[in-house]
Amino acid sequence: MPIYEYKCKKCVNTFSKLVFNKDTIIECPSCKSQDVEKQISAISSTSGSSVGAGAVGGCGSSGFG
Repeated sequence: MPIYEYKCKKCVNTFSKLVFNKDTIIECPSCKSQDVEKQISAISSTSGSSVGAGAVGGCGSSGFG
C-alpha cells in the first residue's frame, strides 16, 4: 500500500495519505476539501544490507585480506 503526497488546492496544505486502492477518497485533513492534487515525491529504497563500520565492498567481500 503506497503512501502518496498531496497538496490541497483550497488551503494549500501538503499532506501524506496511505492509499488502499484506487477508490480511496482523498480529503485534506485541514479543511476537508477533496480538491487535491498528487505531488511528485522522492522514492525511498533499501537494499536489505547494512553498511557500517568495517564493511567494505559488496558481494561477500569482507574487506580483510
